[in-house]
Amino acid sequence: MHKVIRNLIVVVFATGALAAPVRAGCLDRAEAWNADRAAHLLRRAGFGGTPEDAERLTVMGLDGAVAHLVDYEHIEQGDPDFQSSRVRPLGPWLNGMEHLTRDDKQKLRMKFHVLGRFQIQHLRAWWLRRMVETPRPFEEKMTLFWHGHFTTGFEEVQSDQRIIAQHHMLRQRAVGPFGDLLRAVARDPAMMVYLNTAQNRKEHPNENFARELLELFTMGAGNYTETDVTETARALTGWGVDEHGFRFRRQHHDQGEKTIFGQTGPFDGDDVLDLILEQPATTRHLAERLCRFFVAPEPTERMIAALAAKLRETHYDIRETMRMLFTSEAFYGAQVRGKHIKSPVELVVGTLRMLGPDEIDYWAVNKLVTGMGQQLYQPPNVKGWDGDRAWITATTLFGRYAFADGLIKGMPEQAFKRRGKTFDEVLQIMDELRVFEKDFAGLWIAPLQVPNVRQKPLDVGILHTGKTHWRVHEIVDRAVQLLLPVEISRKQRSDLIAIFGTANQRVIVRRPEIRRKIERLLYRIMVMAEYQVS
Repeated sequence: MHKVIRNLIVVVFATGALAAPVRAGCLDRAEAWNADRAAHLLRRAGFGGTPEDAERLTVMGLDGAVAHLVDYEHIEQGDPDFQSSRVRPLGPWLNGMEHLTRDDKQKLRMKFHVLGRFQIQHLRAWWLRRMVETPRPFEEKMTLFWHGHFTTGFEEVQSDQRIIAQHHMLRQRAVGPFGDLLRAVARDPAMMVYLNTAQNRKEHPNENFARELLELFTMGAGNYTETDVTETARALTGWGVDEHGFRFRRQHHDQGEKTIFGQTGPFDGDDVLDLILEQPATTRHLAERLCRFFVAPEPTERMIAALAAKLRETHYDIRETMRMLFTSEAFYGAQVRGKHIKSPVELVVGTLRMLGPDEIDYWAVNKLVTGMGQQLYQPPNVKGWDGDRAWITATTLFGRYAFADGLIKGMPEQAFKRRGKTFDEVLQIMDELRVFEKDFAGLWIAPLQVPNVRQKPLDVGILHTGKTHWRVHEIVDRAVQLLLPVEISRKQRSDLIAIFGTANQRVIVRRPEIRRKIERLLYRIMVMAEYQVS
């Protein structure tokens, strides 16, 4: 078995789709525009779509298609933002409820604890649904990028409310000026707890946030000194958090002079953020991170330099920088396409946008994404997810196969029933807590926004779009066009055709035996190495 697993991984790594480092061209404006390039834009600026989606973008022209994606505010969202339960610290409430026994109060605390952990699972399922169903995919793709750039984790923050608030903040500022986003993140309660800014006092400066601010969030390793870290931490002393959010505690702020990046003054937190934004290393580091996420794991120096220059020119305008990237010839080059290994979220969301049934079990999908190595709101560390080839291991590869199988065959009824019991217990707790809404000022228990539905088998009719009689090669070519971002070899195509018989053989797709073969076809494509890339 272990030998089989090793061979599977070797196939994924050795295939041309995952090979050689990128050597993209310059950022000259793209000249050609067609459905093939539109499909690439959909995969990278969003999560992919159907051939019909690509055709609609083709008709718009390059500028129109890019504007349709990046200027998304004109498109009505339709889906309400995530509604979280509002829960203040329990202490003041419970202390005032003298009619409750000590045991009753402890039981209430446990119910609120269960509710808080459930809310994060609810948020994960909701965000996956939003990514699949949104008419504004670039908004969610940028939110996902920032989530991996400015990392925090629920287990460390231990507050569903703060994680949820941070999530909304990242979406709201996803394509605005980077400086505004950076200032909001620096004051974000979840980040301040995660990296201990809330404990930063002049008596004992805490360097955790200062170090990650310089190394990971803005300038990159090697572009600052240890003195810069120490002095930045001093500038950020006095920043704190209470139940209402960010608070500046003047009595804990070091008002002395600091020397940062060779400049000396009585800098505070806002001053140091301004100094960071003035450093050329900041634009370059951000440009490289954007290139690695949206283009390829090893972008050229020329591409990084071009994005860095655009960031400087536009005062860190993310929307205009991405517009330049998406309208460049380099973005559509052969050295770029098929070189990005899909993250679990990209794989799952892209698949569901192309093939998704009418009802999707997003709770199960969230569990599968976690099993593939990407748990939303819980990156492995402050660096976020390593990405690229780190996504493909023996364990995560089988997770990808399990997703393909579960999407096509549906979730086993018994598994759904077992989970349904847990859901019923949580919903009962939510109902019990609603009783206290009149007693606890400000308490509000949110309704369930993502229903607990069983994933049914996939309707493979999406392949034949109403047509009854097909030749085998037409079915195979349609499936390949729908699912794969790169061309496959003649042998691979022949192997897929062999599932049915011969290439010119006529079949009736409504027949049960043909539908079963279409299911096999879809599964075979979804476990190919070429399906793991975009």
